[in-house]
Amino acid sequence: MYKIVCLDLDGTLLNDEKQVSQFNLQVLEALYYNGIEIAIATGRGLSKTADLIKNFNFPHIIIANNGAIAKYSNFNNILFYNPIDFKSYEKILEISANKNMYPYLHIFDSKNERSLIIPNEVEKEKHIGSVSRLDEIIHNKEAGMEELKNILSVVYIDEVEKVHKLNKDILKLRLDLSTHILSSYLRGNVMVEYLNPLAQKSIGISNYLKYKNISWKEVISFGDDNNDIEMIKASGLGICMKNGSDLLKLNSRYISKYTNNEDGVGRELVEIFGGIL
Repeated sequence: MYKIVCLDLDGTLLNDEKQVSQFNLQVLEALYYNGIEIAIATGRGLSKTADLIKNFNFPHIIIANNGAIAKYSNFNNILFYNPIDFKSYEKILEISANKNMYPYLHIFDSKNERSLIIPNEVEKEKHIGSVSRLDEIIHNKEAGMEELKNILSVVYIDEVEKVHKLNKDILKLRLDLSTHILSSYLRGNVMVEYLNPLAQKSIGISNYLKYKNISWKEVISFGDDNNDIEMIKASGLGICMKNGSDLLKLNSRYISKYTNNEDGVGRELVEIFGGIL
């Protein structure tokens, strides 16, 4: 019945050590060799995603930056790419600068030399977990127009109240953007992200499904946070991890009995596909 499994990374396929367990890896590999496609749909960038799943020894699809960009694992060509409108970025920046808040910018560099622009006062080393190499990070003052015209997402991470006030003011501009607030941050912080309206996991997956002539009814998806909602709702079987956000649980057909630290993805897939594994 199902032809493709779509997986979020953080809080879903990855455990809290940011690793894919051997059990999860073995289950996914077995599914692939039984004709089930594997797609990674994540908010992370291409290079870091590839680094996190480097142990995948089977072809797969990477839909990165929440659907802003996608590629096959075994080809260098980009399947699709949806940067944010630069004028929209300028308007967002004007609002946030007035509040003394400055964004993190995930960008696309065809040479794979840069992937993250951070505020000038922030140490690069603090964000090594977001990239595969430290030299992929540059400060805003180092960025030229080439980098700023290839922004995949504009991100603010701050205290809950500050982020919600910023988001409220930006939404008043009625810009042609997609946005979501993620709750899975420590020390009382949350993250708000602004993207091209076509940059959504569900849209990115839809583009690939059309290419492969697969329907959403034939999709199983796993997620844990609010940026997974549309993907989970559209899937034939959308599964929220036990550790998922309350809002995602409300929008999921099924809530896993397991967390990301309990091989939840693999254990659920064994129950679903037990006959072919």
